Amino acid sequence: MKTKTDFPNPIISVLSIMLIILGAVPDLAFALDGQLGDSINSTNSTPHSNLIIEKFYTDPKVPKPSNFVSISALVKNEGDAASDQKSIIYTINGAEAKEDVRPLEPGAELYIFHRWPTPDKEGTVLITASLENVKDSQKEISMAIAENPLPDLVIENIVPKPSEPLEGKPIDFTVRVKNQGLAPSGGALAKYYINGTPGQDISVPALSDGESKDLLFSLTPDQVKGGTMEVKVDVDAGNTVIESNETNNEFGTTINVKFLIPDLTLKSLSWSPGTPKIGENITFTATVRNIGSGDSPTSNLKYDINGKNEVHSDILAVPALAAGEAKQSTFYWTPGNEGKIEVTAMVDPDAVIPESDETNNQLKQTLAATRENTSTGDGGGGSSSSSSGESGSGSSKSSSGSSKSSSGSGGIGSGFTKEPAKNVAAKELATRNVANGNHITFDFSRNSTCILYIEYDAERTFLKTTTTVEELKSKSTFVPILPPGRVYRHVNIWIGSKGGGLPASLKNGIVGFRVEKDWINNNSVNESLVTLQWYDKSWEPLYTEKVGEDDIYVYFKSKTPGFSFFAITENTGEVSKSGVQSGVQIGAKMQNTPGSLESIGKGDRSISGNKSKAQEAREVAKTVIALSLPIFLIFVGYLVVKKKI
Repeated sequence: MKTKTDFPNPIISVLSIMLIILGAVPDLAFALDGQLGDSINSTNSTPHSNLIIEKFYTDPKVPKPSNFVSISALVKNEGDAASDQKSIIYTINGAEAKEDVRPLEPGAELYIFHRWPTPDKEGTVLITASLENVKDSQKEISMAIAENPLPDLVIENIVPKPSEPLEGKPIDFTVRVKNQGLAPSGGALAKYYINGTPGQDISVPALSDGESKDLLFSLTPDQVKGGTMEVKVDVDAGNTVIESNETNNEFGTTINVKFLIPDLTLKSLSWSPGTPKIGENITFTATVRNIGSGDSPTSNLKYDINGKNEVHSDILAVPALAAGEAKQSTFYWTPGNEGKIEVTAMVDPDAVIPESDETNNQLKQTLAATRENTSTGDGGGGSSSSSSGESGSGSSKSSSGSSKSSSGSGGIGSGFTKEPAKNVAAKELATRNVANGNHITFDFSRNSTCILYIEYDAERTFLKTTTTVEELKSKSTFVPILPPGRVYRHVNIWIGSKGGGLPASLKNGIVGFRVEKDWINNNSVNESLVTLQWYDKSWEPLYTEKVGEDDIYVYFKSKTPGFSFFAITENTGEVSKSGVQSGVQIGAKMQNTPGSLESIGKGDRSISGNKSKAQEAREVAKTVIALSLPIFLIFVGYLVVKKKI
């Protein structure tokens, strides 16, 4: 009974010992840190002095001949120990002179002076100063000796902005003025001349000797004429500043001002229906664009249609076009025979309008007339097509990447719908066989729309399938709301008519598209925020990346889980249906945007990567103590309990 009664006592004793030892662990670790720190600090290098020449100048700055000049050097000890006795060596015109430098405490400074008689004539003298036996301590100055020092104003350069100015557009000029004389200059007036005609005065501020300033002046549009422009500036037009040289105040340059010339080109040539049949009226639409820098007057559009046994041609009027503006002209024709139809359109066919490029006025396309509409097969859909003369160069295709799984297969995005023709601006079709397990690519080589190609890995077999791209005039009539952000284009993409575009039918979907640079520039759009959005019960931003660009377009590609309703937008970062801000969720835009987790990870790596050997040693010691104490306590407890029992 005694053993059972006393048994808790050894347990209490063991717990008390454990608490005492555990309480001492921080003190042990702290002491260990201190010992290791002292060990590391004991390896520091021996303190030493470090003398430098901090300042070096003469007084006066420009002395007169047969006079005296004071040469001064400020010596500083940047080391952590007192310096020894040193000498500073002055070299003047090849002759050396020494001055003593007394010992300096760490951080102390001392001026060392030397008086020197100047020569009896004007000129320039090179003076150097260096500390005896101190490497890389040399300083030097070039001192002018003059009886009567004067300023000297000159113009170093005239720079126009823009560097390639256009006729009738304002130009800003930057004039670099310098006082290269030996004395400060007072204020002055400069004047500019354009092709010899004087302009306004330009105020020149007072300049110390050796100082430079940028002066600005601008030309209004009526002053800017096409051709060669001679620009001259006289820095002291009123001769108010007495200078050492009065003949070097003028500076001139010649710039080439480009004439504002139009450049008419056929942007596209489209037709509807895309595959016409004999006797069916075809509507052709030619889009003429002025891609030049100047406005274009009224011009003509000539077209020729050469069928198998028929020839038709006519001339249409094209209205005046401002620079960058585009207009459409429409003509009609009905094929009487089956076969190939070659259509050629040319703007300004008689070269009446002077253009910056006379070689891009023509566009030729080919289509075919059939007896009946071509069957689209198991996956076919759509009935019209169009064609464009613009190149899709710069686009890039890739089957890599993963798609976001669809939230469901039902709803608006679950099947083929026919958009009303009145809302379709352009359309293009492509047909190929679709077999399960194959990588499928539909190229829209005519570039009728902003969509260049689509790609995906097929999960079902549809055999002959027609994919239709519809570029819309506004939001699809089957989508209830507009997407967030600024919209470039609304687009429908249909793969067949039996669900070929559903997420269940494919994976790794890719859409390649292009955006006009004019839209990006005119709307101040950040091209890194250009995003393709997909509608499936609500708008979802898709991962989008830039893949290239040319003079007219920027090219992108996006990953998509399916194909139906799309919009090309500038992503505004609004919240999607998943409740996550665009740019953060899996399907959203994430171009060049570091996430908070990534930043934290970098911070952690930076901390661990900068640990010193002392820190690593302390951590090892702490680990050993932490592992050893529990084992020791268990062992002590065992002995106590065994003895009591």
